[in-house]
Amino acid sequence: MSLPGWPGEWFLDTLKSVRRNRIPALWVGLVLALGLAGGALVWFYPRARPEGGLLSDEVLPVPPAPPRLGGGADYDKCLDMIETDPEGALEFARTLPGDAGLHCQALAQVELGSPDLGAPILMQVGMDTAEDPAARAAILGQASQAFLMIDETVQARAASEGAVALLPDDPDVRFDDAIAAIQVKDLEGAIADLAVTLAADPKRGEALVARATAYREEGRLDLAAADADAAVALDGVDQDALLERGIIRQRRGDLAGARADWARVQDIDPDSGSADLATQNLELLDASGV
Repeated sequence: MSLPGWPGEWFLDTLKSVRRNRIPALWVGLVLALGLAGGALVWFYPRARPEGGLLSDEVLPVPPAPPRLGGGADYDKCLDMIETDPEGALEFARTLPGDAGLHCQALAQVELGSPDLGAPILMQVGMDTAEDPAARAAILGQASQAFLMIDETVQARAASEGAVALLPDDPDVRFDDAIAAIQVKDLEGAIADLAVTLAADPKRGEALVARATAYREEGRLDLAAADADAAVALDGVDQDALLERGIIRQRRGDLAGARADWARVQDIDPDSGSADLATQNLELLDASGV
């Protein structure tokens, strides 16, 4: 988000560094990746329908400097402990009063691999705290991401919509809402969100990839291709952009182009979640004999 300590790029940049069985890293994963939140590859007649896309690894919603409530020095100390000593942070958080203690406790739970415990607390704090709208929106964004980690997509969207209600013109808040919107198949809502994000920064690659995915899911393949091409042109080693462009090319019948994009994803970082998805997509094409 466009808040101190919550740069918009962090969310997507961090996710690329870890795998789906992450801990103790940070989230957004296989969300748009497997067919934009289906969680599985989908087949169609007469040939396989490879999937993949943006957000191909799972990371936890704790930015390098989490949004601060007015909790004082002990609260700041607690947040600073989360990455290096999450168990200690959890115990310390339980000694802190009010929303500050709850916020740190929730983030520590997510860092420890229990987003099911942390997400509802983040939602509660974001909705109920008397802090300024920016801090509340940031915490609701964290709640949305944590809910997505446990496939609670409706709750994730409720949290992200709460953030939009607080900061409707913030491009990063709208980006987060778009990710959640896609999970509940509100593709037009996602596209509207991403229009705001891209109006603020037309060269924001992850937003182009997300919109390409949404357009693809709607069957608007020409628009999807334009966004995917633009994202690849911005960064030729963006695995998510190449993965998505390969899917769109496959849908349009350009199997050679799809194979080339997915092979490139494998070459860039063979250990990434995106490379795993590219491999699965290539195997589907091989199995379908096309």
